[in-house]
Amino acid sequence: MELRVEVLGPVRVLRDGAEVDPGGPRQRELLARLAAARGRPVPFDRLADDLWDQPGAGTGDRRGALATFVGDLRRRLEPDRAPRTPPRVLVTAHGGYALRLPDDALDAARLEAAVARATSPPAADAASGTTRALEDAVAAWRGEPYGDLPDRAWVLAERRHLAQVHARAVEALAEGLLAEGRTARAVATLDAHAAAHPWRERAWAWAAAEDAVGLARDLGDPGTLALALNARFLQSFQRPGAGAERERTGAELVGLADAHDLPTFAILGHLVRMQAAAGAGRFADADAHAAAAEDVAAGYESPVVPMLTAWYRAMRDAETAPPDVAARAYRAADTLLAGVRMPGVRDGLLPLALLTVRLRHGRTLTGIAADGPYAPWVEPLLALDAGDRDAAADLARAAPEPPADHLRELRWALAAETAARLGDADLARRARRALARTPDELAGAGSGLVSLGPVRLWLDRLDGLGSRPA
Repeated sequence: MELRVEVLGPVRVLRDGAEVDPGGPRQRELLARLAAARGRPVPFDRLADDLWDQPGAGTGDRRGALATFVGDLRRRLEPDRAPRTPPRVLVTAHGGYALRLPDDALDAARLEAAVARATSPPAADAASGTTRALEDAVAAWRGEPYGDLPDRAWVLAERRHLAQVHARAVEALAEGLLAEGRTARAVATLDAHAAAHPWRERAWAWAAAEDAVGLARDLGDPGTLALALNARFLQSFQRPGAGAERERTGAELVGLADAHDLPTFAILGHLVRMQAAAGAGRFADADAHAAAAEDVAAGYESPVVPMLTAWYRAMRDAETAPPDVAARAYRAADTLLAGVRMPGVRDGLLPLALLTVRLRHGRTLTGIAADGPYAPWVEPLLALDAGDRDAAADLARAAPEPPADHLRELRWALAAETAARLGDADLARRARRALARTPDELAGAGSGLVSLGPVRLWLDRLDGLGSRPA
């Protein structure tokens, strides 16, 4: 006998695929309240308080009524149970009752598990399985959770919780679909989600970027399509682990530019592919695209391309070069950056690059400045290097969540180093959860500017700090 309980919509029970009547309103509420506990026992008094509008009143009468509802619900859930044999589904446990179902027998639990899997370190071959699990879990959403129950406090809390889980599931599903190249399905998913949740700006941004690409394709204008592909590339940094998507976007830009003589977009496409390959540690591919970008740009006398490729090569060399050699390469690249009007890029970049060199070689951080937008994640390490653990702990607590941009993983790697040095289990858990989405990338290398090496090493650095989920 296969028993399933569904709460992502009106409450219902299925036995071997056929719907089962759980009884009257009280039995239905009882079943739903126990389902919300996910197998944990709910004490008698708590259960009675949640099912009656006057907590604590008439305790003896409520216990008797509750026992009657439990007995009736047990008969409906296990009609074939022999007399005087213990129930297996709705059990008495620890001064209350619990609903014991397999993990996959409750739709809400499947939804939560799919989201947890999508935000955990992925196995090498697990991406498509994760997307399928999300598709199945999202498809199980039938409307407002517990939709046929009164608006009691526990019901409202569960609805809010499940609505948030569902929103995360839809966005994770869209990420998976985009990563698999199923763009049309991703756009349809995001459009419906953004319309239903207009306050979730990220969904609108993703949908708008993909809509722009689709519209440009329909127009048949290569210049417009190239602009839309560039917007998609920029938007991709909002989603961890989108390196393969950026590689595809760059490849399409290069092909489009070559077919229609669009040299500016050819340069862009090669730079995008350079960054994507660097993020994955494929430096031979990145070298080829850096050289191709320089070849196309040679006739334009633009200082931007040689500056970007110089920073890329400094970052590449820092993977294997001695620290003094790596530092000189970064300083030389910075002199090119000084001649380019890109203040948002230059601000704090050289000190950050020099910091990464010293961290990776175990050198002192003396003389490193905490400048620009990276300061909140650099300052705790400078305080630790100076021996001031209290100041470092205060600075780490005050640091915001790293923004979703080119250097998100690098900032989290800095936070991971701070957590490891402080023994801060909470910061370690947050850093591990963030970095677990990109275990096979180099932290920050997708920027083509600076890197802190393999993300997997930073995940290993966090082991033993309470960073793994229970």
